[in-house]
Amino acid sequence: MSDRPETMTPPEPVPMPAGNIPDRLAFLEAVHAASPIMAALLNCETGTYEHIDPSIETVLGYSAQEVMLSGPLFMASLLHPDDWERTNPGTPEIPLPFAGWKLVPGAASLDEGELRLRHRDGDWRCFYVRRRVLDWQSAGHPRRILAVFHDITDRKRTEERLLHAEERLRALMQHSQDVVNILDADGSLIYSSPAGEKVHGFATTESLGLSLYPYVHPEDLQAVRQMLTRIKAMPEKAQTVQYRLATRDRGWVWVETVAINQLMNPAIGGILCNIRDISDRKRAEDGLLRSEALLAEAQHLASLGSFEFDLKTGESVWSDGMYRLLNRDPRRGPMRYQDLIEMIYPDDRKVWTSSRKFLYSDSVPLRSEFRVVWQDGSLHFLTIKARPVADPTGNSEKIVGAIQEITERKRIEEALRETMNAYREVADFLPQTVFEMDATGRLTFVNRRGFETMGYSEEDFERGLQALQMLVPEDRVRAAQDISRTMGGESSGHEYQALRRDGSTFPVLIHSTPIIRDGRPTGLRGLMVDITDRKRAEEEREWMQERLRHSEKMEAIGQLAGGIAHDFNNHLSAILGFAEILLERQHDPEHIRFTEGIIKSCKRSAELTRQLLTFARRGKYLTVLVDLKQVIGEVVQILKHSIDKRITLTQVDDGKPALVLGDPHELQNALMNLALNARDAMPEGGELTFATQIRELDDATCRRLPYDIFPGDFLQVSVTDTGSGIEKEIQTRIFEPFFTTKELGKGTGLGLASVYGTVKNHHGAVIVYSELGRGSCFKLLLPLAEVRDGEVVEHREPRAEIQSLGITPGSRQILVVEDEELVGQMLLAQLRNMGFRAVLMPDGQSAVEHFKIAWDGIDLVIMDLVMPNLSGLEAFRAFKRIQPEVRVVVSSGYSVDGEAQKIMDEGAVAFLQKPYQIGELIRVLAGQFSAEGHSSPESGEPLQAEEPPPC
Repeated sequence: MSDRPETMTPPEPVPMPAGNIPDRLAFLEAVHAASPIMAALLNCETGTYEHIDPSIETVLGYSAQEVMLSGPLFMASLLHPDDWERTNPGTPEIPLPFAGWKLVPGAASLDEGELRLRHRDGDWRCFYVRRRVLDWQSAGHPRRILAVFHDITDRKRTEERLLHAEERLRALMQHSQDVVNILDADGSLIYSSPAGEKVHGFATTESLGLSLYPYVHPEDLQAVRQMLTRIKAMPEKAQTVQYRLATRDRGWVWVETVAINQLMNPAIGGILCNIRDISDRKRAEDGLLRSEALLAEAQHLASLGSFEFDLKTGESVWSDGMYRLLNRDPRRGPMRYQDLIEMIYPDDRKVWTSSRKFLYSDSVPLRSEFRVVWQDGSLHFLTIKARPVADPTGNSEKIVGAIQEITERKRIEEALRETMNAYREVADFLPQTVFEMDATGRLTFVNRRGFETMGYSEEDFERGLQALQMLVPEDRVRAAQDISRTMGGESSGHEYQALRRDGSTFPVLIHSTPIIRDGRPTGLRGLMVDITDRKRAEEEREWMQERLRHSEKMEAIGQLAGGIAHDFNNHLSAILGFAEILLERQHDPEHIRFTEGIIKSCKRSAELTRQLLTFARRGKYLTVLVDLKQVIGEVVQILKHSIDKRITLTQVDDGKPALVLGDPHELQNALMNLALNARDAMPEGGELTFATQIRELDDATCRRLPYDIFPGDFLQVSVTDTGSGIEKEIQTRIFEPFFTTKELGKGTGLGLASVYGTVKNHHGAVIVYSELGRGSCFKLLLPLAEVRDGEVVEHREPRAEIQSLGITPGSRQILVVEDEELVGQMLLAQLRNMGFRAVLMPDGQSAVEHFKIAWDGIDLVIMDLVMPNLSGLEAFRAFKRIQPEVRVVVSSGYSVDGEAQKIMDEGAVAFLQKPYQIGELIRVLAGQFSAEGHSSPESGEPLQAEEPPPC
């Protein structure tokens, strides 16, 4: 059946005493009396035992006399059924152990084999049996046979345990998410676990025999070589190193390797390495170091012996735990540094002093272990965690930290290292919980990670823990069913909610496989993986998908709202335009009041459409009444909580209303951008001032500014800082998109460009003054709004602007392109009342055909955006092909966005958002037919103030 016992060799012929048979038996008894080996002498002629060793009672529980009286058939009844058929094929009548093995006639004929006999207590004992024929009958049959039974039960059980351990190890390697490698002394791979292919992407057959070094990042190669050198120099100590490893598909990944020298271990014969992919952990650690706060550090150090050391005065403050851990009387006060050094174990002093210097010089946290010797000579292991605390200037002023005694833990770790087998060594390297359970559900093995994760102790385990006890009650019935199916051979991999000892729960994924004994399952072994991070990621993904669905729904609603608002604006444009024409022709006060009521109602309806367009995201700006003082106050409150406390914030109020028409969010963003630029210009602190003032701009000033603004009252918002200032040579470029003087990664160059765009879209101007070393002042000029009886009051008569142009009635012709007939007729009436000749075309195609014929007589085109046949953009491009210098004003119920923005970018001169009042139309016409003309508002050059800022 298996190899013979190592201690037994084929026996030499035994010289028998010359006397009779009783003398021979006496001799055999004398030989075997002191031996655990049992011998039996069978007389084949009589079918009886001539001799049985008394040791049979030790190995089988039956006395020699009982066996002698019962005969060979009794011994045959003790044979295991499986061994009976194997050792006695076809000859069940021949009693064991004298049948089944081939005997060759001859004086020295010898045969052997293994079999099992039932002990008196019912236990099966395994024996290695040798038979020898002592003499033969004349017919060639044996007369007497000597059978020697060697009890190998303990050896068999040891072999079975080793086999089970191998099965455990094999299953553990199969389920492990870490890589277990074995390297030879030169660093070449001689074994790799199945997880290796998942981490580095190379099949085991490809990587065996290859050196580790070519796959290590060049910057980390020295650290890996040093680790292998230390491992070979200190075989009893595990070494840890982190480095980047080349993979087939993922490039360089960070891994952590824990290795120990097993070159002298015949079962391993190499350097045992546990390799863990720590790429995610590396990223998490980097994030943690950036966001770690003083409160988190204090909590981390809670319930330990703590200390504080003042780097300037050299004074120390100790907690009570420090005195206890260093065996010092609290009445003596904290220990001097030199006294502490003398108390530290000599071999650890160098590490302590170098770590302390490193802490002082680099201002990084210190984590270290060291040993101290008490006055009674006892040795104690301590761990220290400390970090520097900086003063307001950034210099380290003190060190705070904590120590903890780990002597008992060290003693336990040493005991565990001495008794740990290969299975336990590998299991304890894993970050998952490794477990085994019997058929009753009782846990028979849990690795160290399992105790840490679940909160149970070794004592709890010794008292008995049920596997189902580790799960929440609502999952236990399902888990029991899964256990039954897994023991029946089904594949595992089930998710549950784990239950810690403290009552907290977390999601886990359990992989398990049955433990087979004697052909039947006797339990389970497997891994329990914490999938909290994966579940959190899945929940976040579901949340994002829900947000996307909601966004798509709101987009659809927005499109519907935008379409309705566009069509409604067209109708409002006609109503508002005709009402304004009627208002000019009315003389009856009551009729004037009725007409003004229509105009007022149209304005309120237009505001509703603006809100719909804002909701539909069809416009970039709101047009509502905004109190700039309130907006400035909100900006100041935000800045108080977000910028350097050394910057003083001031809001100057002149006591006058600061109301403008515009988008409060865009205006707030503009002020915030200016404030953040000012903050960056004052790294050492300074003053930041916001002020409002009412200014009246005359026509000369408006023409001098590079913006499309008109005379009138303006609100001036000044943002002044005492920072480093702006060089005069670059002041003309600061509002250019992507222009920045900040270093790479510190600015995008879009902040001031955004400010410029906001001011321009609010029909205002921005003035900048700055000198190096004296600070900067940005002044935003926005048209002032006055509210009377809840309505915005216009102070100017826009019709006067047309009259001031000196246009001869009928000398200018305008082409109107509008598919809404009422809107077109209204616009024709307004234009003709102003003295213009006007032609109406109902769609883009007819407008292009007319323009081909009469383009040289058309001074301006006012065109709708959404039209049949040809869209506004297509018609505009056709006009440009006919006459590149054509001037086109775009009119739409949508704000400047999308299709309209494309036309503006390609050269349209102005934009009218429906419904518009006659004043807005007149301003656009005045801007196009002015004799002098304004500077282009697209020049991007801000006005430089002549007076210095109030810094």
